[in-house]
Amino acid sequence: MIDLHDRVDEATRRRLLTAARAEAERLDQFVNQLLEAMRRAPDGVADVAVASIDVVQRLRDVAERFNGSGGWAQVRVSGQPCLILADDMLFSQAFSNIIENAVKHSPVDAPVEVTVSETGARVTVIVEDQGPGVPEADLAGIFERNVQAGSKKKRPGYGIGLAVARFNVNAMGGEIRAANRPSGGLRIIAEFARGG
Repeated sequence: MIDLHDRVDEATRRRLLTAARAEAERLDQFVNQLLEAMRRAPDGVADVAVASIDVVQRLRDVAERFNGSGGWAQVRVSGQPCLILADDMLFSQAFSNIIENAVKHSPVDAPVEVTVSETGARVTVIVEDQGPGVPEADLAGIFERNVQAGSKKKRPGYGIGLAVARFNVNAMGGEIRAANRPSGGLRIIAEFARGG
């Protein structure tokens, strides 16, 4: 906004300011959540405000943050509506971090795919990118703090996004793991008990 100054029309200015405010609010929530998690360490206990969440709709809300932003890969969410009992803020932050990581490692023209499926009493969310993937030796550690696996050059960030995602998913009774896609890229799989 500062750089563009008077070369931006009012509608674009309003859209950019709204996006900046939303990002600032998201960052504030993230910092508060991280500080709360650190305060409770080392026992890893989190207060979870459980409510019924429409998984597909919530993931579409998260994806909207990345879609339409200049330079970011597009995020596509698919799956039938299904419900889980979870903490809305923890869920949204976990998948915001996972999707942001996928977008960061994907080519600009390669969409990040988010798929939701329901099998019996389980709901599975899979986030797949088309980036370089992660060396097999590093896969087990990508959810640890301060890890940026598979990258020879330093990428922006502090390596805590996936660690926070794991903390949040586990706090809601879910499970999370990572695997390389056979065709290239990384796949993050999170599973939750169906509910609602």
